[in-house]
Amino acid sequence: MNERPRPLDGIMDITPYKGGESKLDHDHMLKLSSNESPFGCSPAARETALAALTEPQLYPDGGHQALREAIAHAYGLHDAHVVCGAGSDEIISFAIKGFCPPGSEVIHTKHAFAMYKIYAMGAGARPVSVDETNFCAKVDYILDAVNSNTKAVFLANPNNPTGTWLPASEIQRLADELPTNILLVLDGAYGEYLEAEENFDPGHKLAMERPNVVATGTCSKVHGLGGLRVGWGVASADIISVMNRIRGPFNVSSVGLAAAEAAILDTKWWRNAVQKTNKLKQEFVAFLNQQQIQHIPSAGNFVTLLLEDAQASQNLDQHLRRDGIITRSVASYHIPQGLRVSIGDHAGMERVEESIKGWAAS
Repeated sequence: MNERPRPLDGIMDITPYKGGESKLDHDHMLKLSSNESPFGCSPAARETALAALTEPQLYPDGGHQALREAIAHAYGLHDAHVVCGAGSDEIISFAIKGFCPPGSEVIHTKHAFAMYKIYAMGAGARPVSVDETNFCAKVDYILDAVNSNTKAVFLANPNNPTGTWLPASEIQRLADELPTNILLVLDGAYGEYLEAEENFDPGHKLAMERPNVVATGTCSKVHGLGGLRVGWGVASADIISVMNRIRGPFNVSSVGLAAAEAAILDTKWWRNAVQKTNKLKQEFVAFLNQQQIQHIPSAGNFVTLLLEDAQASQNLDQHLRRDGIITRSVASYHIPQGLRVSIGDHAGMERVEESIKGWAAS
């Protein structure tokens, strides 16, 4: 008997997700490859997380009540419209599992987060990539791709790895013109970095009012809790009911729940982190302009450089690595000439700039 278990059709066609590298043989390594906050989490979140470790034998609250209330309070929502997961990635997986049967189509944009395609293929659905203009999603292109087999549209706003975003009017138009039997998932992992922008809408109100809209958020970016894996989604009561039926009973740990609640409620701390990050980004962009290095205008906590070609991108990447700095090639996102630099603290960005100067002079 030489037969073995066979994976479902299409599983072995999936290219596994590869995150930003985190190790380098250098005494003073600087990791700027995963869009992590250089300021960590709030002191309140750290203290609460440590306190939550005192009884690790106890299961966490399976309904995430305190965290859902904290999210609702901080973002102006109703806790009944909130579902929590192990990172916003898990909310994305709930959307696929709950609403996209095998053979259906899932739309995403060309340079979108890789997990949309991976989760779709894992469920036996067909991912459909639509073009962008100047690395930015276009509502008309998305709507043109919709057909009777479409079950979901995924849109990151702002998008990673480009940092581009659509204004509130375009998000509203997409929600209005998309058939209501098609799920619209607005991925807001980087939305807080645009909170001060009048023309930005994370989609929370749409998600609570419309029967087919989901807006996601994460504690991995501005809240500095990437290692604890906590995310959330906002949606109608019917969608929340579906997601709660397919999620694990204790899918967020006690430590994650406690730290996330404290981090989200510490609005002064994380809004200050946003301001500092955006200021450092502006300074880095000014440096790039001075060096005449092209880049994609970014609303996130990163900037994607556009070098002359793929070889130039690889050369800069290797030069930065020799100086102990890890960044992220975005060739797998159909930008072979791109190199994404996460925004670090002041000292870190000074190192990046000095290294780039050395590369440019070589």
